[in-house]
Amino acid sequence: MSSKDFVLVRIELAEAERELLYGYLAQLPITGIEETAEELHIYLPQESWSATEQLLRDLGFPMLRLRGVERTRSQDWYAEWLKQLQPVWLTPSVVVHPFPTSPSPSEYPDADLIVHIVPGMAFGTGHHATTRLSATMLLKYIKVGQRWLDAGTGTGILAIVAAKSGASEVIAVENNPFALEQAQENLHLNAVESIVRLWAADLEELDPHMFGKFDGIVANLTHNLLIKLRIKFAQLLHIDGLLILSGVLTEQLPELLSNYVELKSFRVCEVLSEDEWGCAVLQRA
Repeated sequence: MSSKDFVLVRIELAEAERELLYGYLAQLPITGIEETAEELHIYLPQESWSATEQLLRDLGFPMLRLRGVERTRSQDWYAEWLKQLQPVWLTPSVVVHPFPTSPSPSEYPDADLIVHIVPGMAFGTGHHATTRLSATMLLKYIKVGQRWLDAGTGTGILAIVAAKSGASEVIAVENNPFALEQAQENLHLNAVESIVRLWAADLEELDPHMFGKFDGIVANLTHNLLIKLRIKFAQLLHIDGLLILSGVLTEQLPELLSNYVELKSFRVCEVLSEDEWGCAVLQRA
């Protein structure tokens, strides 16, 4: 990794608060994270700091116990950060390999599917429960030859899982340029560029006439955005198509599902949770 300027944000954060905050930090163009006993250190590219600072404010940045914001360079932390990386198991049979070197099947004898992700990406590598929940449901319901939409693909991990699980085509939509750049590299690392097509757009602007209908949609987003997109998702799905919703707290699931069911366009197939995070599978009626 070449020398590059970064912004280091130091936040005081109790252990019990970290999982909840991680769900919101997934929206940021984070390059790396370090955890200490008392602090969370978040590294971001300097050129993205202005936009990130505004997003942090929108997420409640003034309420965070901020200990400092400072400038640093990649050689000061990246090599040490790489040493602490570990494989991440999305499911008992799917592992994420977050290292610069290519994975070998012999490294993961229990894995049916290996996903190679660009090192340095702190999110979109299965560290968060919502990614694991989405991947679990995706693997359970996807069928060979289907066409899927990854709504808010981030670094592309769920799109890659879909492609490696037999999807004939995956449209992966994202509006964050930094995430799109990383997703493109991840598609290349996993040799799925012929299956996954990245699309830079806001989800609310997707035109069903342009994309056609899908057999399935996986959407690991925020609660409010999932509610806002319910009509759009209904338009994009074939009848009997499947919709995987994640990114919400279990306490938010009843309201979320009520908004979908009252459309009379969906029925609930399954609900799954991990810790305080929930995931639901719905079928287009």
